[in-house]
Order: sequence, then C-alpha cells, then structure tokens
Amino acid sequence: MVEEKDLEARMIEAKDKLRIAKEEILDLARSSQAEKFDFYLARINDAFQGALVNRRKYILERLEPVVKLVLFDPQMARDIREKKGYSRQKLADILRFSKVNDHQCIATYERGVVTPTLLSRGKGKVYLEWLKGEGYNPYDI
Repeated sequence: MVEEKDLEARMIEAKDKLRIAKEEILDLARSSQAEKFDFYLARINDAFQGALVNRRKYILERLEPVVKLVLFDPQMARDIREKKGYSRQKLADILRFSKVNDHQCIATYERGVVTPTLLSRGKGKVYLEWLKGEGYNPYDI
C-alpha cells in the first residue's frame, strides 16, 4: 500500500516536471520566433538604408506583398460578412461576381489562401472596397 502511494506521488511529480518542461520549451520557441523576426527586420532595414535608389525600389517592391499578406486578416473579413448575414454566394452576388463559382474566390480570401490586393484586377479590388465600406481597411486605402 505504501509503495503504491509512493509510486503515485512520483508519477504526479513526474507529470508536473514534464508539464513545466513543455511550457519552458514553448516559451523558448516563442522567444526564438520573436528574435528571428527582429533579426529579419533589422537586416532588411540595414540593406535598405545602405542601398542605392534602384535597389531601394526593388526591396520595397518585393517586401510589399509580404506586408500585405501580414496586414490582411482573413478571419476579420469573414466575421464582417457573417455579421451582415451574407453567405459567400450572397456576397458574390452583391459584388456582381459573374461566374457561378465566384463565391469560392471569397472563400480563398477568408481562408487566407489568397490575399486580395488593390493591385489585383477585378474581384480582389472589389472585395477590398466592399470591406472598406464595412469599416475594415487593412491597407489604409
């Protein structure tokens, strides 16, 4: 009986140690990601500051899609549509997307598969303008 209680106590202690170790590993991973992000930003800034005009333009052109990808929040876009009570098909109809399966285009935006931009012709631009009209303006347009 005593051995059983002792074994049970050691198991609880081991589980606690394992939980603490797991939390420490997760904290380390989070801080490592933040450090990596800061490192990338610093390197980009250094490269930009030391670059000639043409190179700066090149850096900005390549960086812009990444920034837009980060700024667009697919979940917020979906929440806005759902708050209005629209299905994807209903919104596609309202936006006058002409093809039968154009609601799938909205689905790709809301799942984060594709990021709509103002540079995109047609649907992406129309969708962003609708979101702006609903109060969501991810790119400050």
